[in-house]
Amino acid sequence: MRYSVLLFGFLLILNQYSFSQQKVSISGLVVDRDNGSAMQFVNVVLLSSIDSSIITGGLTDEKGTFRIANILKGDYLMRCKFIGYDEYFQALKITGNERQIELGVIEIVAAGLTKNEVVIEVERPLMETSIDKRIFNVGEDLSSKGGTAQDVLQNVPSVEVDQDGGIALRGNSNVIILIDGRPSTLSGGSRGAILSGIPAESIERIEVVTNPSAKYDPDGMTGIINIVLKKNRLRGINGNLSTSYGTGNSNTASMGINFRTSKINVYLNYSYRGSDGYRNFFSDRTRDLGSDIEVFNQYRYGRDVNSGNTLKTGFDYTIKENQVFGVSATYGNSKRGRYGLLNNEMTTNASGTRLWYRNSTEDTDNRSLDVNANYQWKFKEKKGELFFDANHSFSDGRMLGFYDEYGFEGEQSGMYYKDFLNNPEKTNITTAALDIVRRFKKENQIEFGLKSIINSNDRTQYREIYNFSTQLYTPDLAINNEFRLSEQIYAAYGIYAQKLKRFNYQLGLRLEQALVRPQLLTTNESFKNDYFSFFPSVHISIPLKEKREAFLSYSRRISRPGMGNLNPFVEFTDPFNIRYGNPNLKPEYTNSFEVGYNREFKKITLNNTAYYRHSYDVLQRIIVFDDFGRSAVTWDNLDQSINWGYEGVATYKTAKWWRNMISVNIFQTYLRTSNPILQNNSGIVWNAKLTSNIDLWNKTAAIQINGRYNSKRVTPQGFAQQGPAVDVSFQKSFLNKSLDLNIRITDVFDTQRFWILTDIPGVQQERIFKWETRRLYVTLNYRFGRMQAAKENKKRPSQNSGGGGEDMM
Repeated sequence: MRYSVLLFGFLLILNQYSFSQQKVSISGLVVDRDNGSAMQFVNVVLLSSIDSSIITGGLTDEKGTFRIANILKGDYLMRCKFIGYDEYFQALKITGNERQIELGVIEIVAAGLTKNEVVIEVERPLMETSIDKRIFNVGEDLSSKGGTAQDVLQNVPSVEVDQDGGIALRGNSNVIILIDGRPSTLSGGSRGAILSGIPAESIERIEVVTNPSAKYDPDGMTGIINIVLKKNRLRGINGNLSTSYGTGNSNTASMGINFRTSKINVYLNYSYRGSDGYRNFFSDRTRDLGSDIEVFNQYRYGRDVNSGNTLKTGFDYTIKENQVFGVSATYGNSKRGRYGLLNNEMTTNASGTRLWYRNSTEDTDNRSLDVNANYQWKFKEKKGELFFDANHSFSDGRMLGFYDEYGFEGEQSGMYYKDFLNNPEKTNITTAALDIVRRFKKENQIEFGLKSIINSNDRTQYREIYNFSTQLYTPDLAINNEFRLSEQIYAAYGIYAQKLKRFNYQLGLRLEQALVRPQLLTTNESFKNDYFSFFPSVHISIPLKEKREAFLSYSRRISRPGMGNLNPFVEFTDPFNIRYGNPNLKPEYTNSFEVGYNREFKKITLNNTAYYRHSYDVLQRIIVFDDFGRSAVTWDNLDQSINWGYEGVATYKTAKWWRNMISVNIFQTYLRTSNPILQNNSGIVWNAKLTSNIDLWNKTAAIQINGRYNSKRVTPQGFAQQGPAVDVSFQKSFLNKSLDLNIRITDVFDTQRFWILTDIPGVQQERIFKWETRRLYVTLNYRFGRMQAAKENKKRPSQNSGGGGEDMM
């Protein structure tokens, strides 16, 4: 009985002690004081007020929110820390009577920001990283001043830009390009011509998502590159003006103006880009004819003239504190003129040498319009939100080509052939998406949504050949055609995410039904390529000790054949180098795995990622040769490809005035095919990039050096390689840093070029593309107006900022 009384007393005392030690949780939202944007992966820790030792802590999620649980009563010092920002401290006194403390909005300040100055100086890192994406801040890249979207992408780690403006990520061109987070005709059609028409000054940032969650569209084997155009977030009236002059008539101009109150935000941005330069092509081909050898050499010397305009305007209206409605419109047009003289020399033992040349004039004109409307409704008590987004994108383009051929002997002496091409194209893309996020108390949330994409693309090829006898042009019925690609995609997705004590995880599943109808209107033929697909995703992050983090992810991806891949009609501007598509192409599926480890030291930040991709029915561009000596570029499905490799990005601050970013991507690739005209191939591919910034004169000036190198990339028929390049830039600020002068030289050593080697039984061909890459640019940029940061309801980054999902990681 005595022991029972003692035990009861002990339990009573323990209960009273436990009650007095009531555990408390604290939560808050961390934002950038400059623009009000949510800050993810900020390190929030509680320090002892006695000896500043670390008691507990955590990281902010993608919405900038954090919650630290199981805190006992006492006096603490809370510290918020993020790379490139001043540390934030706040004293906390916890009595133990509370259950939860809501700290509200916590504003952190970028390093170097002086509170009493009118002009806000924000020094952001060139590259920011999170679990599933990297963010390249264009404003910090001096080498992009006066350039285009293509120039910006050249400096992004693991991104390659080829001679035609084609984009590859981690060595593969199956990557999706988005504008402001949406599929757009600005990023479709002639992608190279359009990207070369978007000035770098109109771009806020580039987001690279290598292993997206189920919320994202699954297109793109290697991921998504999202180009986010500028949209001012500062309250009051403010804006900027920029102009640039470059050698070779490479000029740009841009302006932006913004008016923002607590209820309304109105903005207008305009940019222009024009350039002129040489563009040359060299080809040496040897073909085994059995009883003879054919040597065919082609040399093209020509000009490439580009121009483009981009205009974006819109407004956001805050209906209530938790409801925002916005509309925007983006208009773009781009023109490209390619003019050149192609010299041809063909030699065989039987026929001797034949010489002729082909004079060509090609003018391309593309216009596009994007119209967007969106609505956001935030639930009470931060329990979630609803977001609806609708977008319609329209483009209209046309290529006009004129070609004359001249010979040097016999009946073909002088002009003996001329033809004319008229190739119009129209594209309509309509997207609608509904996304809902619901958060729960126990650090978990669900997200689900619906999306539809309706795409219609019409392309016509019309050719006329001149008859020297009648002196009239007559239609070429063997070539002329009209092709239409109609595609409808309906998707539904769901994601469940939870934050546990030792790790965070997210599970997602996306279901899609695709209805694809390629139609050959000229021959009244149609194809049906419907397919149903599912796309699971898994993301896990493991916060380790302070300044360390590990993560792993998996996603299933798809690469869908497009207009150029499917159209079977011959498309050519040179009779000896033609193109045609394959209407029987199947979509390519990829299983993508990544594991990574990030570590921050005092002066060095390391981001390490190992990845593995296994693809089936691989979409591959190939070259075939016929008995008439013509080479044709077409498409086929390879059986499979396997890529595994490592990508590392290191930022190193050698001194306060010297910052460096080095990236390396190296991978082993295997290509497997059962096509008898192709061959299995494998090899190691790697590339490296360097960006080095040196601040001068109390950060009123800076020098930047950019270097990049790409090794040979294996193909089923040989290899391809892009030449190295080095860019140098200098920037000086005036008028209290409201005026910037930038001088840069691109490709200082004039080494950038692209060459392709084709080596198959009976044919060896080497092709080299060289265009004007060494240029001098002088750029002026002026900022004006009030620079007071707005505190506003933030819209979801996945829609209005472009890119990401609501990954609770």
